[in-house]
Amino acid sequence: MVPFKVGVNPLAHVITGDEDGLVVRGDVLRKELAAWDGEWEPPVWVGWRPGFRDDLREDFEKVCPQEIADGTVVVDHP
Repeated sequence: MVPFKVGVNPLAHVITGDEDGLVVRGDVLRKELAAWDGEWEPPVWVGWRPGFRDDLREDFEKVCPQEIADGTVVVDHP
């Protein structure tokens, strides 16, 4: 969740699915935030329950380590 100054939803493709199930695209999140720089207010909150697809959470955190470290992206329990 992140507030945008304009009425768009550029994050629609961050969470998707494929034949294997849920896909959380940290690469897409980074690109969209860069493309819409100045139009959104940090932090981006990613609600993630403990024990829910920990493998995907680890993959996401590997793709966005700088954003998580500097508080631009917060991954936490809702």
